Amino acid sequence: SATASSRDLQVVSTKIALNYRIDAAQIVEVFRNVGTRVIVESTIIDPALQESLKQATAQYTAEELITKRQQVKETLGKSITVTLAKNNILVTELSITDFKFADEYQAAVESKQVAEQRALTARNDLARIKVEAEQAEAKARGTANAMLARAEAEAKAQELLRKTISAEIVYLRAVEKWDGQQPVVVGEGGAILDMGAIKRAAGR
Repeated sequence: SATASSRDLQVVSTKIALNYRIDAAQIVEVFRNVGTRVIVESTIIDPALQESLKQATAQYTAEELITKRQQVKETLGKSITVTLAKNNILVTELSITDFKFADEYQAAVESKQVAEQRALTARNDLARIKVEAEQAEAKARGTANAMLARAEAEAKAQELLRKTISAEIVYLRAVEKWDGQQPVVVGEGGAILDMGAIKRAAGR
């Protein structure tokens, strides 16, 4: 774990997992000049890691350390790899396991997240209300159109019925006035009434 400051001067403690190996061609030289692996880690690796972490952390804001975690890892990895290679130590794997910020900053981040979530909820509610209003309006238009179509259909049916009844009434009156003779009667619209056919039909 190492502590450094971000670009926006937030103090952050970073936990790092580093795997390495000593260059096989130089391992004897390293142990002769530096000492055991424990000494190598305490005198070379740890200081190099601290310095590389400070340099990498200073390039990002506290928020970017979280949102650009992979990029931060790559920046740190390049720095520590170059530094350790000068001492014949080869980095095989590096990972950032955790960022820990000051309590005040963490509280501010959480407050911001809550505010953003509330804003998102409000936007979603507004969108939902708008959609529901549009659906209600469309339904009302559909109902009105259906009622209009039904009214028009009923009006047409009434008109057709009226014409049919009128024609039948004319026909009935002509029959009632018939004196038994065989004339042809001109009905409404110029229709020819064959009274003989009427008489024959009535006698069936």
